[in-house]
Amino acid sequence: MFSRARGTVETRKALIAVASLAVLLLVSAVGCSAGSHGAKVGAAESFVALAATQNPAYAVAFDHRGGMFMVLGDNYGNGNVYRVAPSGKATKLLDIKGSFIGPGADVDAAGNLYVAAGDRILEIKPKGKVETTLVSYHAFDLRIDCQGRIYVADDVGNAVHRYAGDLRSSQVVARGESSGAPFTLTGIAFDRTCEHIYLAESSAGQVVRYALGTNGRVGKPEVVASGLTAPTGIAVDDQGMIWVDSSSGNTVARISADGAQELFDGAGKITGPIGMKLGDEGFDRASLYLATPLGIVKVEAG
Repeated sequence: MFSRARGTVETRKALIAVASLAVLLLVSAVGCSAGSHGAKVGAAESFVALAATQNPAYAVAFDHRGGMFMVLGDNYGNGNVYRVAPSGKATKLLDIKGSFIGPGADVDAAGNLYVAAGDRILEIKPKGKVETTLVSYHAFDLRIDCQGRIYVADDVGNAVHRYAGDLRSSQVVARGESSGAPFTLTGIAFDRTCEHIYLAESSAGQVVRYALGTNGRVGKPEVVASGLTAPTGIAVDDQGMIWVDSSSGNTVARISADGAQELFDGAGKITGPIGMKLGDEGFDRASLYLATPLGIVKVEAG
């Protein structure tokens, strides 16, 4: 059984070992392979490059005001937060010390950025002030629902913790369907109206959906996709299509309502995609944005 610290470091080392992290490069176009129906899903193109940094991108979030946050991290508990304009210009906002960054980041209606960081959750105010909340579990992914409630995935304890708009107390509202291995429950997403919550379960290679009430309570689990290669990040577009990435398989899968899967094959083009978000205001809302060890990659989801 992994300890929280050991598990986090070993996961990072596995990702970093397969890519040069001296520079965040402008990533070239990602080819698309035919899926189960032989259809071409779309093309992935480079989005932004940052030079002279040794930290990979772990998380991406949109501020709903025309800006993107990119969160970087390393193996030593250090990281950085950048704001990225639609033009691709990136500006460093602050450094983070003593926090192992995961793929979880989201922004609330007030513009506060929340970041899942292992044994803590970081709340970064619009002016850069950082408030830290220590947690007794391993915070890996983080999302905010339509009501402003915060959901955090514990990839070691295999549970989802819900906060009622602040970080003073939480309640476990769901548990992963698979068990017996760490790094199981790795991703959280909501559909457009927050009627459902979707969980990516890496060890089981599946996506599980729960009905989500207006009070934040979840219904019974339903497996909506299986046979995936270590899904990590997850997103659901306006058409109800599920997107998952595989940090070990270097692929992105799009899953339709009937469970059919179509793949973006990123072999030789992307390495270790982790966090992901669909575009928001100021960006292409129909495209997917991946956080990878080489920077941010935009995937056209047409």
